[in-house]
Amino acid sequence: MRCFIFIFSFFYFYTFSQETKFPNLYSFKSEKFSVEKYDTSILNVFYSFKSKNPQRPNYNIESLCILQIGDNFSKFCDYNIIKKDSLLQKLNEKNVIIGNDISKFENYKEKWPVINLKNDNTKSIIYQNRVRNRYEYDENQPSIVWTLDNSTKKVLGYICNRATARYRGRNYIAWYTTDISKNNGPYIFEGLPGLILEISDDEDYVHFSAVAINDKSMEIYLRNEKSIIKTSRKKFREVQKSYFENPGVFYGNAYNEDGSSMVVKPRASIPYNPMELE
Repeated sequence: MRCFIFIFSFFYFYTFSQETKFPNLYSFKSEKFSVEKYDTSILNVFYSFKSKNPQRPNYNIESLCILQIGDNFSKFCDYNIIKKDSLLQKLNEKNVIIGNDISKFENYKEKWPVINLKNDNTKSIIYQNRVRNRYEYDENQPSIVWTLDNSTKKVLGYICNRATARYRGRNYIAWYTTDISKNNGPYIFEGLPGLILEISDDEDYVHFSAVAINDKSMEIYLRNEKSIIKTSRKKFREVQKSYFENPGVFYGNAYNEDGSSMVVKPRASIPYNPMELE
């Protein structure tokens, strides 16, 4: 049996070995898990996320995301990130992670990679994203100029009105309901007279549609380990673009069970078509 051992963090190891089954004889010390709590949600909106990339027509993505809205902060992320964090917190208490523990993460594959936290008081946003390592940067809440019209449709049983806008290189169509008076929506989108329940760009590259709402109290937090790299949006986009163009250089060394070196084939470049083109 061959055992893969990559020389870098557990999560990068997991990300690029998702089809590997790990034997329990393999174990390592768990990485630190630490969070900072910002708020508690009073409303949670679950969105179906779908993505179609015209440069990769056979590569469609679907996932479930969550918008947690609190009194002062709101957070948007893939729901599997919250599940995975909960599992990691429990594993962190064990101090040692074995192969079976790693395999459990197979159930929690996030497809929407960005975590963003909005501060309603300062009108700023903290972003966390991953390209091998976890990066963090912040910026002011983007000012989006919406055009409202009289079109309506129902989303999740709510009457919604239509609005359009251009944001960082893409044209968006949003459907918002005034029945829920929350100036919020998926990702960074807000600025309408109600909650955005559906939004997509005009090429349907990204499409969010609300599928459930509840008022369960949930902790709104961000990971805050020292290993998180603080940077700027510009620098992060440079790293991200570099990864897509040269994904092979982000791999570490790999070894067989007997300690001999394993040949890791270089990966071909991946079409770089980010949601934010500008």
